[in-house]
Amino acid sequence: MLGWASALLGACGSSEGAAPPGPAAPAGAAGTPAQGGVGGMSARGGTPGEVFGGRSGSQNGGSDSGGAQNILVAQIVVGQGGGPPRCFPQSLPLGLPGSAIDGQANCFIAEFEKGPCDCSQPARAALTSARLAAVKQTLRFTGCGDGSGGDSGCDSYCGCEIVQTSGTASDPSSPLHACQNELMPPASVNGFCAIDQMRTDASGAASPLGNPAIVAECPASEKRLIRFVGAAIPARDSSVFLGCMDGIP
Repeated sequence: MLGWASALLGACGSSEGAAPPGPAAPAGAAGTPAQGGVGGMSARGGTPGEVFGGRSGSQNGGSDSGGAQNILVAQIVVGQGGGPPRCFPQSLPLGLPGSAIDGQANCFIAEFEKGPCDCSQPARAALTSARLAAVKQTLRFTGCGDGSGGDSGCDSYCGCEIVQTSGTASDPSSPLHACQNELMPPASVNGFCAIDQMRTDASGAASPLGNPAIVAECPASEKRLIRFVGAAIPARDSSVFLGCMDGIP
């Protein structure tokens, strides 16, 4: 099983909702609660969260072209209040330095709500059929089912993808670079990004990704998180999921 999923396996939790839209909101992960309690707010204006290992997908390929079985899904619990952010114990699959996808996560974020949803809203997009199937499989164990994988109540949920900020980490003019580095990104920047001060290049040499100030409150060995910027901040009381497609160390 992939490293991040192995580190985060455990009982899935329900979303606590997100803070009202603001400049930026980081959501991280931890195998155990970080100091400060669930649902704390970073001193840098973000809304941290917690990720639990999901129950769908397997390690079979580097994209979702093979269907839901190629996607590993975990639930993100996005909270609000005071305290330090939640941080990831394992790196996500990220574009290598100098590549055409430098700093981009080979992952997606899905946001599910009970009732209708509109994927044409800012920082949202329709989920592909494979991603939708993978998330719904996990949702049956968490947000809508009875815990045994049944479909009871799941048909009333609608989901959209929260888009990743565009560009590359090496391009200072890109929205991705702004999300990963600016404490107060411009209002025109909407989406999520991954920050990983523990990232390495193809040779294994250190190649930190993003502004270290954004993950300053993370433990020394877990200076990684997902950050939501602008309109990408998840809706209050939504269920939010992270799906990744291989390539994780």
